Amino acid sequence: MDMYDLVYNSFWIILYAIILLGVLLGLVSAVIAARRNKAEKQHAFDLTFLHIKMPKDNEIEIKAAEHLFSSLVGLRNLS
Repeated sequence: MDMYDLVYNSFWIILYAIILLGVLLGLVSAVIAARRNKAEKQHAFDLTFLHIKMPKDNEIEIKAAEHLFSSLVGLRNLS
């Protein structure tokens, strides 16, 4: 076996190893993505929506509205 055959065989072994690692990484990432999607779908409807209606002739100052919304965010952080 001369040097050419050694380099040629080494090249193909390394190439196959890289391809195999790429396929394995692709499979692992696909499994992780599938599990993540399943977990997201299970918790997708655990949300609470709050609908606030204000009268059209409401003249609340901006600071009062800011206080209202910051209080609502604080309630979300407590749960």
